Amino acid sequence: MKSLESRITKQEHVCKMFWKGCFDSAALLFGNGESMAKKVIYMLDRFNDRLIWAVKYFLCAVLTLQVCLIFVSVVMRYFLNRPLSWSDEMATFMLVYVTFLGTYVASNTGHLAKVELFISLFKGPLHTAAKILSRIFSAGLVGWIGFYGTKMYFSNIIQNQVSSAMQIPMRFVWWILPVTMWLLLFSEVLGFLHIFIPRSDGNEYARLD
Repeated sequence: MKSLESRITKQEHVCKMFWKGCFDSAALLFGNGESMAKKVIYMLDRFNDRLIWAVKYFLCAVLTLQVCLIFVSVVMRYFLNRPLSWSDEMATFMLVYVTFLGTYVASNTGHLAKVELFISLFKGPLHTAAKILSRIFSAGLVGWIGFYGTKMYFSNIIQNQVSSAMQIPMRFVWWILPVTMWLLLFSEVLGFLHIFIPRSDGNEYARLD
């Protein structure tokens, strides 16, 4: 009987220490340790800004190659009468890359077309509440697409599929869908946090000038 009571007492002590640690961690991040929470968020901002910078220049390179490829394809098809069988497919794949990764860059720099009419109808606390709901809805949407896009990417349909002209595995193209959605989810989470803790530079969006 005593051994059973001592075992229960030990379990209660472990539970109390666990929850105490959870509460202390939460207080450190969001209570008295607000500066630490800001440091973590600002660190994530710097990582996100550098990633946006890298993706932006990658897209510039891809877009330049796409324009050159289309120009060469037109010359070969209409002037030399020797069309390239793979050029249209490659240009399409490049367009997919530019579209999805461009969405990530535009979303973080404030250049993505958005519907602000509903949020602008509210003022004060209701405006903040509308922004919170908007971020939650957007995060849920891109998270849902990212989850099922990842499942689709690892399915046999995508893993075993090859392109018609170049005969390259389509998994080298379709990876861009889930990756972009997870990046957008990361951006939405940061945007949600910035409703309460503004960016260190005071801007609403990242500036990559």
